[in-house]
Amino acid sequence: MAVLVGLPGVQITVCVNGNVLKEYETENGQIHHEDPAITAHQEGCTVTKFIEATTGEPFTINLGVTEPFKMGSPTIVFYIFADGQLIRKPLMSEETYKSMEWKRVIEGLPVIVDGETSTILPLKFSAIDSGDEVSKAVIGEHIEAIRNAGEIVVKMYRASLAVKSDVYTPTKFTETNYNAKYHTKAVVKNGQSHGISLGQPKSGRPVGAWAIEKVDGLDFPLAIFKFKYRSRKALKSLLVIPGSPSPEPESEVEPDAASHSTIASDSPFGRLATVEEFERQQKEDKETFMRLHRMSMTPTPQAAATADKTKSTKSKPKVAINPESVVKNENITSASVKRERQDDEGASTTPVTKKQKMKKLKVTTIIDLTSDDEKDAIVLE
Repeated sequence: MAVLVGLPGVQITVCVNGNVLKEYETENGQIHHEDPAITAHQEGCTVTKFIEATTGEPFTINLGVTEPFKMGSPTIVFYIFADGQLIRKPLMSEETYKSMEWKRVIEGLPVIVDGETSTILPLKFSAIDSGDEVSKAVIGEHIEAIRNAGEIVVKMYRASLAVKSDVYTPTKFTETNYNAKYHTKAVVKNGQSHGISLGQPKSGRPVGAWAIEKVDGLDFPLAIFKFKYRSRKALKSLLVIPGSPSPEPESEVEPDAASHSTIASDSPFGRLATVEEFERQQKEDKETFMRLHRMSMTPTPQAAATADKTKSTKSKPKVAINPESVVKNENITSASVKRERQDDEGASTTPVTKKQKMKKLKVTTIIDLTSDDEKDAIVLE
């Protein structure tokens, strides 16, 4: 409920179906007046709230005054404005406040007053249609047309003793043209989404006419209560209420240890699925190297006989092996295949002699088995 700190006991609310609409805190708008005293007074006695408007819902404006409020004048008068237009002026007299409690529910706009009965038009929220397809040339006109839409204001004044009058003039109310489409820029300027329209006629409580004079004048009310009504979407865009929370990211399953140790497919070991497989394969490769090394160092009987015969006829100088000339990353199988392919290409129909076969066996590949760097290890395809 809208309550002014400096005026305890006065409560103004807007209700739908008897339920008080939730109010959201906001700062008061700027008050412009040529008299600084009036500006300062109104800034100090104004309270502003945001409320949510639902299209087509009729609403009421509920006034309540209770203890500890002190009258301070014979009469209190409430001026009620809807979209900038004065629609009602209910009175509270000292006589009606004797019990220290006074209530009044404003349901609508009286249009027919006949003694003990009256006919009223209920107040309801209506949506303002907008779009960008409207000509920009009319933006100024649209801003002016809906300038006051979206606000309910209740001003409270001290007044003189009320005098009964036989003359009653029904209040006129001009509705916003809700069949028209307004330019988006005209609506977004003040975050407007709804206006007030009048519902179907219904019976209301008796309405009387009274004449009063304001004790403090028109510019010095006791209090000003403002309700800015907007759609829920508009309230979110204005950051009055928090927006819809962003969906939380789906939790991802943590990959197991095996997937962390998988070798990249573009690496030399890309075909190995896990580190364990890689280590096992490396061990097998080393055993294969050792076996090939032993085979290359152990001559066959035929090769041994040939070697002895060669030594007896002509001794050849020994070739020293430079450790720096050790061949690394050499593919043994591919090298052997390449050598055999060259021999085949140069072969003729002449039968291969025993001496030629023995020359092939003298080709020796040196393998470095002492390297500790895995990058320099030889991989057998």
